[in-house]
Amino acid sequence: MMVRDLDAASYDPDEVLLATPCPPDRQTWAHLLALHLDEGGERETAMLWCEDGPNFDRAAAKATIRSLAKRPPSGRKGALLKFARTVGLPAGIAEPRQERLLSVGRPVDRMMQDRSERIRTAQEPISGPRTGQGTPERVAALWSRFEPAPAEHGYLTRKGMPPDGLRIASAEHVCAGWLAVLIWTPDGRPQSCEYINPSPDPDGKHPKRTESGTSKKGGLFVVHPAAPEGRPTDEAFADGVAYLAEGVATAASVFQATARAAVACFGKSNVDAIARALREQYPALRIVLCPDRGAEHQAAEIARAVGGSVAWVALPEDCPPNFDANDFAAAHGLDGLRDYLHANERMPPAPEAWPPGDGSVSAFLESPAPAQQWHFDNQMPAGRAVLLSAIGGSSKTRALIHMGFGSCIGRLTWPWSVARTGRAVLLLTEDTTEDVHRAVRAIAEHSDLSASERRAIGERLQVFPMAGHDSRLLSLAAAGVLEPNERAHQLVEKLRAVPELVFVGLDPALALTEGDEMNPAHQRRLGEFADRLAIETGACVVLTSHAAKAVQSADEIGSHTSRGSGAITDAVRAEYVLRTMTAAEARQFGITEIEDRKAHVQLLATKGNALPPAAFAPMWLKRGPGGVLLPAELAPSDAGTIGTKERKALDLLREMSASEAPALKDWRSACEAAGLLTGKNADAKEKAMQRILRSLLAAGEVEQGMRRGVYAPVGGAEE
Repeated sequence: MMVRDLDAASYDPDEVLLATPCPPDRQTWAHLLALHLDEGGERETAMLWCEDGPNFDRAAAKATIRSLAKRPPSGRKGALLKFARTVGLPAGIAEPRQERLLSVGRPVDRMMQDRSERIRTAQEPISGPRTGQGTPERVAALWSRFEPAPAEHGYLTRKGMPPDGLRIASAEHVCAGWLAVLIWTPDGRPQSCEYINPSPDPDGKHPKRTESGTSKKGGLFVVHPAAPEGRPTDEAFADGVAYLAEGVATAASVFQATARAAVACFGKSNVDAIARALREQYPALRIVLCPDRGAEHQAAEIARAVGGSVAWVALPEDCPPNFDANDFAAAHGLDGLRDYLHANERMPPAPEAWPPGDGSVSAFLESPAPAQQWHFDNQMPAGRAVLLSAIGGSSKTRALIHMGFGSCIGRLTWPWSVARTGRAVLLLTEDTTEDVHRAVRAIAEHSDLSASERRAIGERLQVFPMAGHDSRLLSLAAAGVLEPNERAHQLVEKLRAVPELVFVGLDPALALTEGDEMNPAHQRRLGEFADRLAIETGACVVLTSHAAKAVQSADEIGSHTSRGSGAITDAVRAEYVLRTMTAAEARQFGITEIEDRKAHVQLLATKGNALPPAAFAPMWLKRGPGGVLLPAELAPSDAGTIGTKERKALDLLREMSASEAPALKDWRSACEAAGLLTGKNADAKEKAMQRILRSLLAAGEVEQGMRRGVYAPVGGAEE
């Protein structure tokens, strides 16, 4: 019996696996299987090897092999031999060992030839060295090894489509038995292959793969008799109409229903590029987009952007997400699909002249100006966007819920007048359903609502808790530009469907965008989106934003308080700030307990294009049980007032503290020298100093120093 040495460059993975003892532990067993299949080994050989194992379980072995075989080959060589030697592979293989290969059911020489071909394919991926795009010649060579698809293929029968132009991946391919679709460039060159599993997964979807080392970006497949194997041709588009769909099955149904060329774009992200390519190649071609349910707004945007004769068809609104024309045909027949497509084509409106109108103000001079429309009288305008910037922990979300309540019942818990009532919608991106439940319940219980007001809120207020969900409405497009995405379009559509909508709350701004809050262009786009939403729906839209920390200690709060770029403030019509009470403010009102101080928040306007002066007066609110916001009853404390004598003593202390922390006796001596201490003797002057000290302490102007007998000026700073 001859023993042949193993050459790391040319060994056969089937020989190596069969010569290696099948290990008892599952981890080593699975790793050997993975390396064997990755280097081109046969599934039949893998199963034969498993049968010799000490813990053989046919079902488990079959499932593991099937799962590992789905992986595309890595193109590496030698890992199997190296690892097998560590677990018992002998130095050489006895020639009679090849008899084991015969039991698999294929001639040895054919098997060796197939192994070599698979190893070569794995070692030389179809992609080019730099572009990652398979060359047309290599894709064509791959395609030539596949057989035509049978009509009874699982995917074809389930989707009700013919096998025309489709093939089946060959036995040596990692997707053996899967339906193969040749993907073409718009100018008719082979680009890649898509493989579709004939067996659906538990969710009823057929797994799909793209040929390793290639890309389907910008690729297409045309369903038409004049498009051999999906290749785009002038003859296929000769009648001047082309339907664009996301998948091959959808395109096949559209063609069967309309007898017009239908183009599979291999995903909605490809539709825009293919529509533009067809428009450039066939300027007179009428293009009709057939998006899956949920992608209608994207199709509308593509139609507007591409221009020319581009229409789209929106499937019925009651269809579930991702419902497509193939599903429609299955439910209503091909004739039903044809009739629906023809009856529901939409064209984008003709572009308006820009700037719109003629710019004349003559009519304005001759007629009275319309009255300002308010949502909250003299506070927040109707049909425009308002920014509510808030310090963390100042109840901005609670304030938004209060405004939603007030918009439904016509009153707030604080003294703002509600100009109009109707329905309100709140999008709370940081709250769960449980958070909203607790907040709504608490505010309702402590707002003194009548039975009819409770009913009105229940009927008119909609709150969407979005914590844990993707709530970004603006996405980064080309060149870093922010654009409204599909979620934004769906939100606009949902809000337009709400009757008598008067108020929309969006909380907070940062969760609604992929943009950078420090980027002025990004922040302005977000503000513009909120204002456009208000104009299109007629609602007052309040967008909350986290305020910069410096706002909390500012002596006077101005506009542009939002954290990050202040450009968001420029894009809205009004801005309000919500912040907690400072320690200095608490002393002014005689509040000594920190719990009481933290319960108070200040609401004030910092920008308002149409606000009257009175609207800029700060208003104090107090957080009651459950976070309900109620008007605060505050009055300046008499203990907090100081006179001229005390003020001069304070000025002396500030001068002395500039260089060191003076002791009380030194400060007293300075005050005596300045004539601020009245009295004929030392005892009387000491009492006068104590009165000055008590007044300044009560007013919050001085505080105890780091050691006994030392006081330092506060100067209104935060504690």
